[in-house]
Amino acid sequence: MSELEITCQVFKDILKIKEELERRGFSYKKEFWIDDTYFYNKQTKKFSVKEGKLTDSLVVRYVNENDKKIICKKYDSTGIEKSVLRVEDIQEAEKHLLLLGFEKMLTLKYKNYMYENEEYIVYIQEVKDLGVFIELEAKNQNNKTIDGLIKFIKTMDLQAGTEFNIRKAELLYNKLNQNSLK
Repeated sequence: MSELEITCQVFKDILKIKEELERRGFSYKKEFWIDDTYFYNKQTKKFSVKEGKLTDSLVVRYVNENDKKIICKKYDSTGIEKSVLRVEDIQEAEKHLLLLGFEKMLTLKYKNYMYENEEYIVYIQEVKDLGVFIELEAKNQNNKTIDGLIKFIKTMDLQAGTEFNIRKAELLYNKLNQNSLK
């Protein structure tokens, strides 16, 4: 399944972001926690960070106790190709990946506030140790582009950063490993 989405950091408090979304006709849907553990293959270097960049990812995701899955994401200039495998038990999923030669790279935890309108889904993401981010996803990709999503974010009063292809796991990895890079 291919998705059209962008992610950027925002520099307003969450209440102000929620107010801006509601002013723009978005309605609140739900909030939930995500706990992502990223894995990589030490031998093949598949899903690893290279020169500070994370290209593809293999994630064991735990959402609010009832949604457990392994997600494989491949990124390219047209969006994200994503494959999802539902699992019953997070510990068993992680155990299998470890037996297959994968190792844990990092864990990313964040609270999401989901809003949507007819065209878009927006997640306000409060990420532990990183800050606040907005993920904007097109519901229907017809006549939608990455540039169009960026233009839409820029029309909002969010104090958004200038990068719209942020990978939170990559930011956290670099933050955690900056001392070892010196």
